[in-house]
Amino acid sequence: MPQATDVTIDGAGYMVAPGTYQRLQDGAPEGRTGRIVVRDFFGGQRRALQLERDRSWDSVGVGPCFGGQGVEPWPFATVDTDLGLNGAAAVPGAGQRCPSLVVEDRAYLAVGTKLFRSVLLSASAWADFALVYTAPATITDVAYYRGDLAVLMGNASDIRIYGTGFGAVAAGTTAVLQVGEKGRLGVGYANRLVYADPAPGQTDQLRMTTGGGIDTRQLDAPIVRMGLWQGKIAVATRASLWTLGGKSDPTTAKWVTDPSPFFTNGVWSADDDFAFLLGFGGRLYTWLANQIFGSRSRPSPAPLSRNY
Repeated sequence: MPQATDVTIDGAGYMVAPGTYQRLQDGAPEGRTGRIVVRDFFGGQRRALQLERDRSWDSVGVGPCFGGQGVEPWPFATVDTDLGLNGAAAVPGAGQRCPSLVVEDRAYLAVGTKLFRSVLLSASAWADFALVYTAPATITDVAYYRGDLAVLMGNASDIRIYGTGFGAVAAGTTAVLQVGEKGRLGVGYANRLVYADPAPGQTDQLRMTTGGGIDTRQLDAPIVRMGLWQGKIAVATRASLWTLGGKSDPTTAKWVTDPSPFFTNGVWSADDDFAFLLGFGGRLYTWLANQIFGSRSRPSPAPLSRNY
């Protein structure tokens, strides 16, 4: 039976006008905009930890390391021999912890009794740290406090507030927070200072300024590290991890909430446990039993999951 049309393409018949047939190659495909949906993600994109086969990761102000399984918190790193630290004979030794903090437009670094300040973070080139304050005792921690810098020195001296130029204390000068108030570790939170009592027999006590006095809370064991996470204060003791939120009431000189435990490790296994508490991407990271552990995205009594 003769075919009804000249050609059949994909089941459809077509007639070819005489003298019009040409043999040509396909041209380049048209460049058209469109939408591509990627469904093979487990838990979303731009995460610091990815367990599936996609290994790339990036985010604002950080970069990937260890094949996408780690976090590099700065976009650029270089080696610098700091003559400011050398000149002040303040080069830290191996194993010496040097508290540091960024306040407004500069970074601050404490080495022994000396407090150093960086150049403006917006500067086009890095320069040496400058010595800005020599404390009466070894600095054990620094914390943000109402635009200024709280300098803590353990049980050796009262807490000082160093003026950064953004708070109530005159720039470059210091003032005592409150006569008799000492602290070993601390954080700034809700326009107040929350710190660990260094006095013998009181090392499990949190102290907090309220605008009307000092309030306290007792925890389960000596406090070893403090940080910020999920909009709250994270506190590590020798036995547990705690969080503290809320705010102060200047009228009653009280803190309106109590600390809540969310993880208990039960034993103190090494002096370097809880060497840091770092909140990032919804998780709380810490060093425990020679490994980096990360919490779940929300406070939970469940054990920490290992992420390293």
